[in-house]
Amino acid sequence: MGSSREITWQEFRTAFLDKGLVDKLVVVNRQKVHIKFHSNATGQMYPAAALAGGEYYFSIGSVDAFECKLDKAQKELGIPSHKRIPVAYYDEISALGTALNFAPTIFFAGLLLYMSRRAGGELVAVPVVFSASERAGHVCSTRTQTSTSSSSMSPAWMKPRKNHGVCQVPEGTAVL
Repeated sequence: MGSSREITWQEFRTAFLDKGLVDKLVVVNRQKVHIKFHSNATGQMYPAAALAGGEYYFSIGSVDAFECKLDKAQKELGIPSHKRIPVAYYDEISALGTALNFAPTIFFAGLLLYMSRRAGGELVAVPVVFSASERAGHVCSTRTQTSTSSSSMSPAWMKPRKNHGVCQVPEGTAVL
């Protein structure tokens, strides 16, 4: 494939459209219009020596404005509606753009995986904030009768019981 050169609408109109060299127009990403020429038009290209067999394109502001300009130009040239230049539309997406769309999801999935591996399989107790029932502000051990007040430094549900050496998780607490 040859190199590509950007031109203006006016250059497109006077050098290609008015001379009947255009076979097809391709609108890419609603921003650029690539010009496809008739196979016999290569000897009459604009400018003559600049890009033999190269591609030309021009930028557009909106698809609607482009279509109106093209329709008006073809009417001025007297081209019947059944012989008008076909216009194709397609979107190009880059691999980088697609990867960037998925980056936040991949990041959070990786963070979750890392945190679960780092926890080493230990269960983590998290209190349910919007629980339907309220728990009392203390936890009592039946063997030692030790009571822990809710006014202490750590939450009552995280206090280890002396008889088991592990934390007891009250009802209404989600264990993750």
